[in-house]
Amino acid sequence: MNDSENKITNQVTDDIQDDLDLKIYVDGIVKDKKIAFTLPLLSFAVVLIISLFLPVKYTSYAVLKISDENSSSNLGSSFDQFSAVGSLVGFDTSSLENSSSKYVVEKLKSKDLFFESLDEESLRNIYAAKSYNKETEKIILDSKYFDEKDNFKVNKIPNLLQLHRENFLKNFNASIEKDTGFIYVTYSHISPVFAKELIEKMINELNESEREKNINESIKIIEDLTVKIASTYESEVKKLISNLIENELKSQVLSNVKENFIVEYIDSPFIPDEKTSPYIINNSILGFIVGLFAFLIISISRSFIRTVRR
Repeated sequence: MNDSENKITNQVTDDIQDDLDLKIYVDGIVKDKKIAFTLPLLSFAVVLIISLFLPVKYTSYAVLKISDENSSSNLGSSFDQFSAVGSLVGFDTSSLENSSSKYVVEKLKSKDLFFESLDEESLRNIYAAKSYNKETEKIILDSKYFDEKDNFKVNKIPNLLQLHRENFLKNFNASIEKDTGFIYVTYSHISPVFAKELIEKMINELNESEREKNINESIKIIEDLTVKIASTYESEVKKLISNLIENELKSQVLSNVKENFIVEYIDSPFIPDEKTSPYIINNSILGFIVGLFAFLIISISRSFIRTVRR
């Protein structure tokens, strides 16, 4: 028998062996047919039951943009000049133009703004909400957190840092839409009314805190400039400082009259009428698929062990 015949013979033998191995695994799957029905259905049922007991949540959202006045006044003329020069030399200034939006997104997620926005009612709704009554539109709080005087029990007082990290951020999101640069804000809660109200509260607090910060900075600048102008004798310098003080006073006036200081709505938050979680059907189907894969792994493993023992 020459080499070519040996190769053909070996190839045929390998093919037969592969077919036999495949037959062993198929026979193993057929032999375990009871598990094939039981495991996926059991997994389906378990996930279905768990999903039925999960709290229903509603998601409200808003679309924002940087206020027109803010986008120009905060960045100032130096940015405009830099953008003009950058365009001439081919420098990409889009990252600078997007910096305000990125700041807003991070500020909305920050614990500082969360703490500033958190009143007693919001604290209870985020931390201790148990269920929601659609008819009365009231949130039912979990009594295990409160004593007979309706105060938090000593051992149930919420840790605000943990509340921000584990309760708030898991249900809140702010992001920049890539194509438009608009800011999308979402929040999910068992109460559709509170989901809407919290977004409004966060946006209002953001605008007010930034307004206050801008005014305080302007007051400090005016105080410093007033000291400088008092110690300056050159008329040109005095005139320059006077112009700077005038600009800061104008900035304060504008800050006080602008309703939407840093962001304004393109699409305001709403009370959602359809739940967004749990996805009972989707979760149950996924559970069935996981159970099916688990069966295949178990069946193939058992067939492999039987083959090795032979």
